[in-house]
Amino acid sequence: MQHGNTSPTTHQPWAEEEIDAAVIKLIGDDQTLWSVDEIATELSHLERVALLDSLGRLRSAGVVHRCDQLWKITRAAQHTHHLTGCQ
Repeated sequence: MQHGNTSPTTHQPWAEEEIDAAVIKLIGDDQTLWSVDEIATELSHLERVALLDSLGRLRSAGVVHRCDQLWKITRAAQHTHHLTGCQ
């Protein structure tokens, strides 16, 4: 008898903090401009709406800039990313 749903196909949604951290880890290494499609390709395990929500949260927090349809990490966030060893 199984207790709870332990199926390997069960998908737990990612927490907002985990999604934000994945985005920062991806784009945090340099000042490269990233399109949403490029980020979505690299983080293909995320749903697009979750990615867009994350970019919105990070933009509101001053962690990323949006230049037309391209995104990059702010210099302050990049510096903090390197100081904390999040690589």
